[in-house]
Order: sequence, then C-alpha cells, then structure tokens
Amino acid sequence: MSSFREFNLELTSGKLYQFRPESGQGSCSIGIKGISKGNYDILLEEDVPVNWDAFNGLFTPAAEDQPEEYPYGNFPRFFHYAGNDFGFVEWSKKRKIEEFNWCPYDDVVIDLANAQISNLSIDSAGNKIELRNAHQIRSLSLSGNIEAIHIVNPEAIKSIDISSGANIIFNCEYLLPFINLKSLNLNGNVSNLHALKELTQIESLGLRYMPDLSGVPSLTSWTKLRRFIAYVVEEKQGKLLRAELKQLIKEEKLPDTENNFFSVSKLKSKLWFMGEGNNFFAGWSDKNEKKASKAYKLAVKEVSNAKAEKQVKEAVLKFIKIINILPNIETTEREDTWFGVQQLVKECHFDISEDLAMEWFDGARDF
Repeated sequence: MSSFREFNLELTSGKLYQFRPESGQGSCSIGIKGISKGNYDILLEEDVPVNWDAFNGLFTPAAEDQPEEYPYGNFPRFFHYAGNDFGFVEWSKKRKIEEFNWCPYDDVVIDLANAQISNLSIDSAGNKIELRNAHQIRSLSLSGNIEAIHIVNPEAIKSIDISSGANIIFNCEYLLPFINLKSLNLNGNVSNLHALKELTQIESLGLRYMPDLSGVPSLTSWTKLRRFIAYVVEEKQGKLLRAELKQLIKEEKLPDTENNFFSVSKLKSKLWFMGEGNNFFAGWSDKNEKKASKAYKLAVKEVSNAKAEKQVKEAVLKFIKIINILPNIETTEREDTWFGVQQLVKECHFDISEDLAMEWFDGARDF
C-alpha cells in the first residue's frame, strides 16, 4: 500500500471532495468551510446535507477481500465531524461506526434508537442538544458546555464520560437524574462533587485532571464500587483520598480481586493547575497563545507571592495590559481572559470579591 490512498467522494449533491488518508490512518475529519477551526481532511459548504452513503464503498486493507462481511464498507473506522447534519445516525443503522465525535453548531434534537455507533462523543459550545434513546449507545461521552445537553430518560443511562470544556466548570448536580449510572468518568473543572454520593449504583468512578476536589464523598459512599481512579488531581484533598484508600485496603473493606482496581496518583498543587496544567488560551492563534500564556504564568507567580491586595491588583492589571496589545481579541478571547482573572484572584491569599475583580478587569481592558 502506498503512503496514502485517494478517494473522490460525492459528499454533497453534485460535488466531489478529495479524501487522502495516510497509510495507517483510520479516521476522517470533516468540517465546515469558514466556520470550523483547525485542520480537517474535508471541508464542506455550510448548511448542505451530507451524503454519508458516499463512504459505503470504502474498506480497510484487511477488509478489501471480504466485502460480504461489510456490505456498506468499514473505512473510516473513526469520524470527527463539526457540522449540523445528523444523517450519520440513520446511516449507522446499516453501517456500523466504531467511533463518532460530533460538534454541532446549532440547536439539534436527535433520536439514537437503533443507531450502531459504539462510541459517541458530543461536544456543545452552548448550543442546545437533545438526545433521545441515548442509552442504546454503548459508550457516551459529553464535553464542552455539558449543561446545554439534555438527555431524555437519563435513568436509562448506565455509563457516561464527562469532560468540562475549556474555562467551564461542570456542576455535578447535572448528574442527579442519572440514578442508575454504573460507570462515570469526570475530567476537568467540576463543582458540587458531593452530589455523586446520590449515585448509589456506581461501580466504576474516575476523577482526572481536577484542580478542585472540594466535597468529594468518602469512597464508602458507593457500596458496589469495584474501580476507582483519581489521576492528576489537587493534592490537598487527593492526599486525604489516598489515606482513606490505604485504610480501607488495610481493613479489607474493599474488594480484592484481579478485576478490581483502586488508585490515587499524580497529585498536583493548585499553583500547578493555574500555570502549566491549565492553559486558558489554547484556542488562540499561536503567537497570541504564547504571549498570553507567558503573561499569565508571570501573574500567577506574582499573585501567589503577594503580601497585600494592592500587589494582586498590580499583577492582574499587568496581565490585562499584555492582552490589550495583542491583535484580534474578540468575544471568545475576552471570556478566556476574564476566566483567567477569576482564577488569579480566587487563589491569592486575600478575600477578593468577583465584583471587585470585574471592576479591575473592565477598567483595564481595551477589548
């Protein structure tokens, strides 16, 4: 097989699009011209129906000699799609999809009944997404502004992965209706962890990349717990979790079989999360990201060493002045900068209200 294959696909009516996957590439990324940010294999026009059947004749090299097993093809195995067409759900009823990552731009309502999608990941930028019959998906992952995603009959969901979006704090109370959850993975900034205590059917729980574990319940809250992982979490509460885990193991109050796993590792300081562990500017242009990140890391150091509120203010204003001189600072960048300021004043040694931080922010910014 050559270094790449080449396909001309009629993905929209009357128009061919070139798809050139490299050798070993099992995925296809599709975006919308003029809207989608980042690199995509294919860029489509806006608001044009997608002909998902265009992929029917594509096979992995291993499956090319056995088309009877895959009458609608089996390549690509993974899709990354940013756009509003949800015809892939209907298409999946005849052509199994191993993994589909979807980021719609508008409000949508989709019914996943009989969809053959093994792993479905959905990202919301704040647009409302309603999912019906989501329990028929083997593995469901939600990211971004998760509270904008409404799942009909949440009590039917047994497994879910949650990743809070950049600069978004996920409220765990969102999960209270998911009373039959057995497996839950949480990633990123969260609040109201105490709500997890109500999910009594939990057997597997993962907490990853969390700068704040305030309110996390005791491990004894879940009598059916067989697997627990806390990885890259804040060290203060993380140490308490680790100590509790050791004590429960010592007292033989946790199941001890080869199918069970319990671990608390990679504990990090809150300062680490504020600095290298939390880049609020990842979506900015390369030059702006580097300059903003450098300015923010300096502000973190100055705030952590501040002996008076005045020094905190000076550090915050110095950071904002750097952002002022960067080009193309629009609404999204303004929101990211404000979130950074909120984190700065939250972690200093003084009680600075959000209203005062907003006063500093609005008084100093030119964007």
